[in-house]
Amino acid sequence: MFIFGAGASKDEGLPIQEELLSTYFNTQRDDECRPILQRYFQDFYRIDIDAITHENIPSFEDTLGIIEAAIENEQNFGKHYTLPSLRTLRTALILAMGTAIEHARLNIRDTHHRLLHKLFPPGRFHPHEFSFISFNYDLLLDKALMDILEHDIYVDYKISFANETIHAHPFAQWESPIGKKHISYLKPHGSFNWLCCPTCHSMYITGVKESRIFSTGYLHNVEHCLKDQSELSYVMQPPSLYMNTRKHIYLQLVWKHTYDVLSEADVIIFIGYALQHADLWLKYLLKKSQFHQQKQFHIINPASEEVLRPTFERLLGPVEYHQMEFTEFVNHIDHII
Repeated sequence: MFIFGAGASKDEGLPIQEELLSTYFNTQRDDECRPILQRYFQDFYRIDIDAITHENIPSFEDTLGIIEAAIENEQNFGKHYTLPSLRTLRTALILAMGTAIEHARLNIRDTHHRLLHKLFPPGRFHPHEFSFISFNYDLLLDKALMDILEHDIYVDYKISFANETIHAHPFAQWESPIGKKHISYLKPHGSFNWLCCPTCHSMYITGVKESRIFSTGYLHNVEHCLKDQSELSYVMQPPSLYMNTRKHIYLQLVWKHTYDVLSEADVIIFIGYALQHADLWLKYLLKKSQFHQQKQFHIINPASEEVLRPTFERLLGPVEYHQMEFTEFVNHIDHII
């Protein structure tokens, strides 16, 4: 099985998490979210966004995590940052991140597609041979899976989306009903194109697979539930030392299936992923899954082996470390695994 981190998306030209907000502020001057975020960064961090750099701005997940903690505990940040304004700020941060990705210039490596071409050559499919976990919010792997798989092989997110059976504008159907052939693809931190109704808790998936990443225009609109017209909210949960997996019933289900696929895997390949301090829940599931079955671990990362290998080995024991870019791994995959 494969676990994707930010380095996998960076290989195709997307900014990494630490670069997203500075990329947004340096490229989007007239965006409607800019005034909201300008005040936020001034009030919370004393940062002038007109003089922002990658080095002096907090990461997207740090800024979103602080807001999520306040919302979850139903607490304000003073009289100007009440719960309604914090929810507006949360949406603005997500839209800013999405805008930065949407306007990124992709390179021609097409690495995700090339990986899948090698894993799934025409006419070859073995159930449960490969599964995928991604901690990225973007849709690079989603689109590659839908482009490469045969018409009778489906992407299984382990979530039932309301618009699988309700066909109405503005939602387009992303996945077909799960048949005998399907690929397990788990996104425990959520996704840019997942929306949830706060009233009936229906989940929606937006966009069409032909779009460039998720350039459908839906990202920039307020969407409403087709059942009760409630305003939908984005389903994204940044990593946290104290992650509440019960907060969102659908992400709780995804995490449950994440443990299942980790337990069954005999080979786990981390691509562009670095175990962060806040990734405590994944560390817990990885360690727990080792008691189910012995595993072989491969780390694909261009970072220095001397720096990153000890981080993995302190948690998992011996690993095979390959100091290389994602695209180099795809070029030599037959010799590595």
